[in-house]
Amino acid sequence: MQNTQVNQLLRKALLLETNQRTEFLNQIEDGELKDKLTLLLSDDTALTNFVIKTSQGSIPLTQLQIKDLKTGDKINHFIIVKLLAKGGMGSVYLAYDDKLKRNVAIKTIRSEYLKDNSTQQRFKQEAQILSQINHPSICQIYDYIDYEDGDMLVLELVNGITLSDIDLSDKDKLDVFIQIASALEVAHKKGVIHRDLKPDNIMCAADNSIKVLDFGIAKSTAAIDITIDKNDIKAAMGQKPLTKMGSLMGTLLYMSPEQAEGKEVTKASDIYSLGIIMQELLTGVTTYDLNNTKDLKQQVIAAEKINDDLIPKKYQKLIKALTQKEPSDRPSAAAVVKSLKDIQDIPKRRLKKMAIAALIILSVLGFSKYTYDLKQQTHAAQQARIAAELAQQKAEQSQQESEKVTDFLESLFLVSDPFANAGEEITARQMLDEGSKKIDEELTDQPRILFRLKATIGEIYTQLG
Repeated sequence: MQNTQVNQLLRKALLLETNQRTEFLNQIEDGELKDKLTLLLSDDTALTNFVIKTSQGSIPLTQLQIKDLKTGDKINHFIIVKLLAKGGMGSVYLAYDDKLKRNVAIKTIRSEYLKDNSTQQRFKQEAQILSQINHPSICQIYDYIDYEDGDMLVLELVNGITLSDIDLSDKDKLDVFIQIASALEVAHKKGVIHRDLKPDNIMCAADNSIKVLDFGIAKSTAAIDITIDKNDIKAAMGQKPLTKMGSLMGTLLYMSPEQAEGKEVTKASDIYSLGIIMQELLTGVTTYDLNNTKDLKQQVIAAEKINDDLIPKKYQKLIKALTQKEPSDRPSAAAVVKSLKDIQDIPKRRLKKMAIAALIILSVLGFSKYTYDLKQQTHAAQQARIAAELAQQKAEQSQQESEKVTDFLESLFLVSDPFANAGEEITARQMLDEGSKKIDEELTDQPRILFRLKATIGEIYTQLG
């Protein structure tokens, strides 16, 4: 089997749409040739290896026709493997870097998009700046090749699908927003403006890491006639995204008012586009009324968005700020990153508040128990002190009563003292009568002692008979 034959058929097949290739292969009668082509068309690694082996010499840049790049063409040390995408601005190819032995993407920019030397120099300068930026969310530029028919960018090959084709969870959407805003922040600090930020220019990998494509290279379409009426919209929606009208409308839907009006494009223009992307991803619907009789361009210029009420509450204030009509009223990319991270931290802050609240409650409960215990201890101490005082009082009272009884008995027996009552004999009964009388006279204010003494005298009376 001749590689030349395979190469010729391969080039033809690669120019066809995927559904057309099957029919093309079915027309090949040689089974071995058909199997070889089927493998090459389904396996990029096998395709790349084959193209490297069969590639001819490098095409001089003076002879290079950007519209006619084909599989196997070699520009400098880059070998074209296959067409990846095609648009009005140019085409994107899978290519192989024969010097550094790696796959790359090559984006061609047609000459009509580089209207003068100053514009071309600006693109070159921005490409040089971006080639020095090492940010995980920015597609790196490896080389910039200029030639008569247009310019060519050699880019990092990004695997994944565009943001417009992926279904993300709410958490992943927020992560993606932060990555995009972070990429804008870094580029804006370097003075680079994207100019065409939209879901189709953002690639999302399997781990939801993103790459922003065409940074600083996409030309402002303000210089192009972008007046699109209702019929044009309907026609464009029925076409493939790679058609000029479809691409143009896709750009317009995410364009800032000032850019749509043909005014100066600034960093704030990228911020507006980010706001539109965020709103669309969060709501699942477009931000402009495609059924409105008013021209879409005029809706964009007037910033007449719809479906704002569908935006989740936590994003409403931020998206409103991002999509302000006046560029000066929009926040910087750095401020957007901070706001998005604040939104990301809401669950953490809520959890922290709950933890603090729980700690306060526990502290209050602990203090309440401490206060209760202290009160109980104080009460017990007070009770003990009162009991001690009562015991002391009782002891003192008993002592006083004993002393009183003793004193009374002493005074009672003085009646029988021979020196106090000379010549008289006092009988026991007389002494008791005198004592009883004395008790009634002197102890009326001390009933406890009175009762004790009378009880004692009563017992003595009983014993005397």
